[in-house]
Parts: sequence; C-alpha cells; structure tokens
Amino acid sequence: MYIHSYISLCLKQHNLRRGDIPSLLGSKNPNKFLRRFDAFLSGNLSDKDIIARCRSCSIFAGREFEQALVHTKQEHISLYKKSLIAAELKAKAEFTPHIWTVHKNSIPSPIFPVALFGINIFKVIDVPKDLIRPLHPEIINNISIYLNEYIEHPPERNVLHTPFGEAIQFLYRYSFDSCLVFDIHKRTFTHSQYFNWKSISQAYLTLKNKSIAFS
Repeated sequence: MYIHSYISLCLKQHNLRRGDIPSLLGSKNPNKFLRRFDAFLSGNLSDKDIIARCRSCSIFAGREFEQALVHTKQEHISLYKKSLIAAELKAKAEFTPHIWTVHKNSIPSPIFPVALFGINIFKVIDVPKDLIRPLHPEIINNISIYLNEYIEHPPERNVLHTPFGEAIQFLYRYSFDSCLVFDIHKRTFTHSQYFNWKSISQAYLTLKNKSIAFS
C-alpha cells in the first residue's frame, strides 16, 4: 500500500477528513500545511517534519505507516528509472550531430535570458549539412576550419560570450554519446571523449511552470 492510500484509509477508519489533518498533526497554519501534506502524499518523502508528525500521531503511526513509506519510495525510484530510460530513448531518436559549447560557468547570470529564450541559443552551434558525414581527417579538418571562422567572425547572436560566461570548449557531438573536443584557446581539436547526455541537464530553473536545463 502506498502512502496516499494508507492515509486515506486511516482517515476513513476514524471518520476524519482532509481538513482535519493540520490540527491532527499540530499545525497552526492549515493552508500551508495542507499544501505540504498533499506534496507528501504525492511522493515527496523528503519532508522529514511531516513524517515525524505522522509518526507521533496515533492515527497514522505504526508498522503499516512505515511499510507504506517504503513502498512509496520504491515506486518512485522505479518510476524515476523508467523516466530516465524513456528520456534517453527520446533523446537518441531526436539526436542530430551538432556543436555543444562548454562555458566557464555552469549556471547562467543573469538567468532570465536563458529562461526566456531557452538554453540552445546560448549553447548550440548547428553543423552545416555538408559536414555531417562519417568522421575522417578531412571532415575533422573542415569542421575545425568552420569553428575557427565562427570564432574570428561570430554572428551577431553567438555562443562565445553568454550569460554562462566565456566559451572555453566546443564539443562536436558526432554521435549520441561521443564527441571531439575543440579547445577554443588552442584553436584546434585536442581529443575525443565520451559524452554523457545527462550532463546537459544537471540543474533546473522553473519559471512560469517551465523547466530550464543547465549544463
């Protein structure tokens, strides 16, 4: 049994309603507490205060409460893993070779331009279609020339100086999980490396119900 089902069962057994929960658990701010409690019922098990209050309440406390916590946590871990798999499959299906920019800072300042325009405009350089070919020395050299021209004659809207700070590397993602590293200061490709697609979404900003991913 999950935590939301267990709490609903307890309330029903004691002829109580949702509105009785704040006073039952000793809260002096009912509206705010109910919002937190609803989040807890939805699976936010990080609210230690809510859990402690439930454990101190004779109506909720006990072995079945602890089991419901465990089941809920296991279910959310399972859903999280499934969501990662689904996200990876979607990212692979949508992948096209491109240049990803690594900047000096991982979090933008100011944040709002990124929230307004999205992250790609500050991070991604599209690769000309005639350069999207299997890697061999000539193609690598042509992409290097293309990037050096970009540095020397950047377009009006470019990725060299953004809210993320100064650009330090270009990563040519020629496949979903592999890339060539272009050192901007040395003006050349230096090595190849594994590309962890999850690394481009390690931090989030939610603005007006929109999630913005930062590398």
